[in-house]
Amino acid sequence: MINNKTLIVFLLSLFLIVVPQTFAAEITGYVYDYSLEVVNDVVLTIDSNPKQQIISKDGSYSFIIGKGEYTLTAIYQKNNRIKYSTEEKINITDDGKYNLDIILFPYLDDDYDLSDDLELNINEVTDMDKTSYWFIIPLAIIIVAIFFAIYWFFVRSKPKKTIKKKENKSKSKKEKKKKVQKEKVIIQEVEKETQKEEESILDLEPDEIHDAVLNLIKTNKRITQKEIRKKVPYSEAKVSLVITDLVDKGIVKKIKKGRGNIIVLK
Repeated sequence: MINNKTLIVFLLSLFLIVVPQTFAAEITGYVYDYSLEVVNDVVLTIDSNPKQQIISKDGSYSFIIGKGEYTLTAIYQKNNRIKYSTEEKINITDDGKYNLDIILFPYLDDDYDLSDDLELNINEVTDMDKTSYWFIIPLAIIIVAIFFAIYWFFVRSKPKKTIKKKENKSKSKKEKKKKVQKEKVIIQEVEKETQKEEESILDLEPDEIHDAVLNLIKTNKRITQKEIRKKVPYSEAKVSLVITDLVDKGIVKKIKKGRGNIIVLK
């Protein structure tokens, strides 16, 4: 007869096998050249297991991957020679949909021949993405059963610890309240400092602020939002609001690059 400990070990082993298969994140975006124009016929590769590789015919791409760190490579070739390329480091910590636009840069090594290295198998990648979702429902049922078995085992074998857990919960609530109060005090101090900073800025009309940011974008043609904040004497909140207004009016376009944004004229 199988005892409780053997059952728990078996269920935990099964859980470790099936849980990684239920995790899935989707990465999508567009590929641009150095002039911020969409590039077609780009070869994109991500070092997942197995490796995924596609050719983007319209400048867009999409990959389904699991949790972990990856390198996404984009290559544009002409006459079997690499003309533009780039690499992006990706760290996936949760499932969901991620947007990552890619900018290609000129490839310096002109002697590299790409014709012998690229082996595309797009159909296999697509089939793998479609079939991976069929197992989510039965695997979810198994996971719920595993957690229920673990909970039942520990609650039944160690009932005396429930009182200590309640005491620990009450202590943790008090600690959380203290942390919340400290955070409120810090937020109030930051708001006061921000207000003082904004009062010290030149008292310009909204149209003048709008024109100052737009002229800076026109002068540089393409500029990051962080650089705009450094070059104009306004708070980060004001700069962000002006750029959002310009995007809504269709005057400029915002392209995501890493953790920042590149602002260009449309």
